[in-house]
Amino acid sequence: MTFDFQTFDSFIMNYFERRRLRQAVQELLHEAKRVRHMRCDIAAPEILKKLTEAEETLQNLWRQKAFEQIDAAAEDLAQCMSDFYPNDKHRKWKDWAEFVVVVLVVVMAIRAYFFQPFKIPTGSMQPTLYGITYEPQAEQMVSDRFPLNIFKFVILGKRYVDVKAKEAGPVSLYNTYDGKIAVYINGRVGPHIIEQNMHLHVTQGQSVKKGHVLASGIKRAGDHILVNKIVYNFSKPKRGNIFVFSTKDIPGTRENTFYIKRLAGLPSDTVSIHPPYLLINGEKMTEPYPFTRIVEEEGYHGYTLPRSQPQDPALLKTSSAQLTLSDSEYFPLGDNSRNSKDGRFFGAVPEKNIVGEAFAIYWPFKKSWGWVQ
Repeated sequence: MTFDFQTFDSFIMNYFERRRLRQAVQELLHEAKRVRHMRCDIAAPEILKKLTEAEETLQNLWRQKAFEQIDAAAEDLAQCMSDFYPNDKHRKWKDWAEFVVVVLVVVMAIRAYFFQPFKIPTGSMQPTLYGITYEPQAEQMVSDRFPLNIFKFVILGKRYVDVKAKEAGPVSLYNTYDGKIAVYINGRVGPHIIEQNMHLHVTQGQSVKKGHVLASGIKRAGDHILVNKIVYNFSKPKRGNIFVFSTKDIPGTRENTFYIKRLAGLPSDTVSIHPPYLLINGEKMTEPYPFTRIVEEEGYHGYTLPRSQPQDPALLKTSSAQLTLSDSEYFPLGDNSRNSKDGRFFGAVPEKNIVGEAFAIYWPFKKSWGWVQ
């Protein structure tokens, strides 16, 4: 028995040719399906019918292995696709534009109804959640220069900043009520605001030139969080949750904004502060765990009585002061009790103002990244 090399070569050629043909048919049918789905709502019915019939013809011929007729059917389908979706030199960009629009619509829908991002601007929840903070640094390092500074910001949310003199002359330094430093030049130009913890380059009365660096440091972006907007549609808010609420119609708050605090008091509770404890209905709160952490762990300072100002009066300014909530109100407190504008000042939050529960830090990527509690 001899081996027929000619038959074998013919078999190999037919195998690879059919494999190539199958791939071409599959790609053409996939593209036809994509085109049909993109324009089926605006195309003429007769053209849509012709395209659909051409697809079915090519599919049937492939199933029947009528290979000698497939080329003609493929050409016919390609012509139908061209009639259905005429050639346009800008088609690629139009397709991408449509894709971007769809993505934006989906993202907006998710944001509106399911999960919404928020950023933390202040330190009222530190160290659970950090607002914008600064750390001292006397000068730019290699990592603070282009292009490394881009990666530093994108990953860690950190960037080098400085404050420069707007005019030449002697400087005057003044401490502000919130721990910052106001710098005036010649007693009139300014103030140049120096944030807490920035490295100060000047002293009282020192003469500087225009453009002189007064202070410098690293600005750290506040935590960016995700808020679950649907969870409270299926269950009531729980004590200890970190939640976001609207300040609409809440006297003593900034108008038309959002606050993030820890939910301390539930409907019908009576709330009071006996430093370092929060009291609910006369009992010290130690559960759930975050309330114990706020009293006992390093970095937290327990609950304090607010320093009430005439222009900013507090409701719970003494240990004997109490606030009883209605059956549709919740009481918010910041974890950083020394620096939090919370329910001690403005009272309770109506249930209708609650946006949702904060559950994760999604940026920047640091030690606290991930779930929050």
